[in-house]
Amino acid sequence: MAQSKSPFDRPPWSNAAFDKLIDQASIEPDDAKRFAIYRQAEKILMDDWATAPLPATTNIALRKPNVKNVTVTPFGYSVFQDALIQ
Repeated sequence: MAQSKSPFDRPPWSNAAFDKLIDQASIEPDDAKRFAIYRQAEKILMDDWATAPLPATTNIALRKPNVKNVTVTPFGYSVFQDALIQ
């Protein structure tokens, strides 16, 4: 499978050696060996491409000033167990 031919790959980058390593890593059951293979693939990516943009989401939460004890976790879930409306 050509991993570097993903439909989400906006720049037209492709590397057969990278694809081979990613395919190999995806079936490697040993953690240490798999991570070593991923490091090799990462080196190819960084040498060829120099950057790998990663999407990052931002959570925004609004709370009225009279609502107390409501928290938003890093996963975006509000905890209302101790919520207090004044």
